[in-house]
Amino acid sequence: MRRRLYKWMGILVTMILMGMIGCMSVILMNYISKIMEDRCFDELHEAAAGLAGDISNQLESDQQQLEVIADIIESFGEVDSEETVQILRQYESHGMMSGLEILFPDDTVLLGSGERIDASKVLSFEEESSLGCHISDKETDLVDEEKYILRHYVPIRQNGTIAAMLYGIVDLQTLPFQWTVEVFGGNASVYVIDGDTGDFLLDTWHKSLGNIIELGTREMKEGFSVNQLSDELLAGKSGYIVFVSRTIGDYLYLYYEPLSINEWRIAISVPEDVVYQEANNIRVVFYIFLAIEAVLFVSYFIFILYSSSREVKEKQKRLNIISNINEIERLLFIAHRKSSKMELALRQIAQMMTAECAFFETAWDDRESKLYIWNGEGKEIEPVWKESGRAGVFQEYFRGGKKELLIYGDQDAVHSGDAIFKLYREARLRNLASVPICNANGAVIGALGIANTMLREIECKLLDSLAFSFTLFYHNMQSYMIAKKMGEIDALTGLLNRNCFERDISLYQQLQGKSLACVYLDADGLHELNNEKGHEAGDEMLKYISGAIQEVFGKEMSYRIGGDEFLAFAAGESEESVVRKAEMIKKTAEAKGYHVSAGVQWTEEVVSVSRLMKGAEQKMYSDKNRYYMEKGESRKSR
Repeated sequence: MRRRLYKWMGILVTMILMGMIGCMSVILMNYISKIMEDRCFDELHEAAAGLAGDISNQLESDQQQLEVIADIIESFGEVDSEETVQILRQYESHGMMSGLEILFPDDTVLLGSGERIDASKVLSFEEESSLGCHISDKETDLVDEEKYILRHYVPIRQNGTIAAMLYGIVDLQTLPFQWTVEVFGGNASVYVIDGDTGDFLLDTWHKSLGNIIELGTREMKEGFSVNQLSDELLAGKSGYIVFVSRTIGDYLYLYYEPLSINEWRIAISVPEDVVYQEANNIRVVFYIFLAIEAVLFVSYFIFILYSSSREVKEKQKRLNIISNINEIERLLFIAHRKSSKMELALRQIAQMMTAECAFFETAWDDRESKLYIWNGEGKEIEPVWKESGRAGVFQEYFRGGKKELLIYGDQDAVHSGDAIFKLYREARLRNLASVPICNANGAVIGALGIANTMLREIECKLLDSLAFSFTLFYHNMQSYMIAKKMGEIDALTGLLNRNCFERDISLYQQLQGKSLACVYLDADGLHELNNEKGHEAGDEMLKYISGAIQEVFGKEMSYRIGGDEFLAFAAGESEESVVRKAEMIKKTAEAKGYHVSAGVQWTEEVVSVSRLMKGAEQKMYSDKNRYYMEKGESRKSR
């Protein structure tokens, strides 16, 4: 459950990270767009300020030129002299001015062609002279009424009074070629607007000059007001605004500020796609990066799922291996007394490694070699290498210092030596793996192996992990054989005797990973029975109780340790199960007219077998005292 939780936590964290990166990407792009927008208005502001300065400089230069010409005309004595007409005719376009004309007090105008016409319906000498040097707002030409111009005036004086007004004609159609800016790659548009009337004096965006008020309202970008143009631009304030252009159907970014000339306003605009051109390039690269990142995240996500699944399978595989190893250790623990347990252990090894055969080769002394085999039939067989002269070939191989033997085919078998190659061919094996079994001193005492496995790569580490258990089996077997020679079976009861019990205590002490219970039993009334009915009756009682103990706890872990005292061990069983078995023995004895006092001490992990036995003994004596108290007899515990 916890592993699943960790796996899904990892997946959830990955998804959260992907979401966070996506949100951060959107925020970052919006931030970049905001930077581009701010930079746009900064550049437009700088361009507007620069253009305003250029316009002022050009007008000042034109005024200086007009003043020089006015001085020359004053020197002629007569304003409308032939020399004056000659100057007007020969004037070539200079600066912003395309021609010169003179306004007289009678509201007549001397044209550049030398013709003098009445302009009283259009111009007023009195008004213009009262203003001195100045430039007019948008007006119509005297000759071509569809032509819009500006008139740049300077006075012509005679005898201390203004005799006429000389003015240069500024053709508004030519201004777009003179008043330009180079920001945004030349894609910006320039406007000069009369703040009093809203008339365009310069408009490089539209094809004709119009009136900003007459253009009507526009759709504004969020955050900008519809009335901002009229409230700020025409009022002489500085600022910027973003609105939808009817010409291109996209946003225009416009900056405006007042000019120092009349009530003019200067403005510069640029389309949104130009403003965000760099940002769009960044956005494309960023989106490509996000796409790559998304692919990597998805790949990582799939990898996590795959790894988690693989990890679960690998952990399950390891748990199965550990479980198999524990089962093999349990079987080998008592295999020295019961040969069938060795057969079961080898079968477990073969199944764990998907092999058809598993074997253990050892030698109990210098003269006798022993080969245990499981070949899929569940019985010990006599293979070709057990014939005369063939025993011990694997032990000999490892005594040469080799750490493992792996054979996948004839070529590997050839390099393993003649003896092993001959066995390999005669037994018709497909593959073979073996590892040495060594004692505490490092001496080779046997070999453990498998043959004909379905694994593509044989893992000798699994066999190595079992080496200690087979080493323990070897020593147990040696001790068992010695004990047999010394005598380990109680002659009367058939149980293991005290010598065997003393020897096996160390084995129980080494038992790890399993619970262990000690059952201490005493046949009550043996002394009285011997006195009343003779020792033969007492022996019959001991045999009967011993048989009950063997029936319940088995022969391999049951002992007679004294005249009427017995011990039995139970490994890997619950405390309730062991107590129930002890009660079964007592009931079996009572059915025959005997009584058995019993004490059970159980531990989940073996720390001290001695303390375990003492605990069981104390409980047995408590049971014995209760028995005699119930009979009304007083008997001291031994």
